Amino acid sequence: MKTLDLAEFRALVEEFKDDLQREANQWVLKRDVHAAASSLAAIDAVERLSHRVMARVYSLGEQPEVIPTKKVKPFKRRKPGEQPTSLPEPAPVVRKREKVREIPSAVGE
Repeated sequence: MKTLDLAEFRALVEEFKDDLQREANQWVLKRDVHAAASSLAAIDAVERLSHRVMARVYSLGEQPEVIPTKKVKPFKRRKPGEQPTSLPEPAPVVRKREKVREIPSAVGE
C-alpha cells in the first residue's frame, strides 16, 4: 500500500472534486436535478472528509504547508465624478407588423 504525502492528497482531492463538478454540470445540462444534487452533495462530502483528514494530520504534529491561493481581482470601483463605462448599443427596433387585410372569400356564403 502506497502512502500519500499532503501535496499528493490535496491534488487527489482537487481532481476528484473537479470530476464531480463536471458530472454535476452534465446532469444540469441533461435537466436531471436529482442526479446533479447528488453530485454536489458528493463534492461536499469529499470536502468534509478532506478537512477532517487534514485536521487529523496537523493534530499529529505535521507542519502545515503554505498553500498558494489564487488571487481574485476585485471589480474596479469608479472614482467620484468618473463617468461609467458605456454600454453597448441596443438592438435595432423591430418594425411593427402591419394589419393584415381581409381577403373576401371565393366561396359564396
